[in-house]
Amino acid sequence: MPYPDGECGEDVRTRVMKVIDDIKKQQYENVVIVTSGGTIAILLCEFLDLEQYKRFGIEIDNCSISIVKYDILNNNLTIKCINDTGHLEDLV
Repeated sequence: MPYPDGECGEDVRTRVMKVIDDIKKQQYENVVIVTSGGTIAILLCEFLDLEQYKRFGIEIDNCSISIVKYDILNNNLTIKCINDTGHLEDLV
């Protein structure tokens, strides 16, 4: 269900996957996407072929880094890391 005057998870998934598809078409060597933890969880479910309701079981910390590698030749995504906060340890 969408929030009042907002989006539901499926709306977000549809919107962000259009962006991901556009990025893949551009064939950039490296891309950085900065977004909310909820959107990252939605993307991870999509990339891992998980049902979207499972995103509620994925915790993404503020300022964490998740890395996804795209193999253009095989049209394959590989999750390299999820929710890495090692760069924050000296700050806490």
